[in-house]
Amino acid sequence: MAHLRDCKAWQDAGLLLSTTSNEACKMYDAALTQYVTWKNDNSLGGLEGTFSKLQAADPNFCSSQKLVTPGIKSCRTTQLTC
Repeated sequence: MAHLRDCKAWQDAGLLLSTTSNEACKMYDAALTQYVTWKNDNSLGGLEGTFSKLQAADPNFCSSQKLVTPGIKSCRTTQLTC
């Protein structure tokens, strides 16, 4: 996976996230990248592995909670036929 943004990189882009965990910020970036590109990053365990790492890095990270719950549901109930 390409370079993942830490807390400072998100802040430099003008986006303040509700965590001080660099690992959580990076996993949030990885999850968004996988959503947008429709490609699993196998080195992170795919989208579900990324979600697990994201929640472990900061269970109180509000933005990740909004991303993870619907994301896991859609991953488990949607079949891609591309």
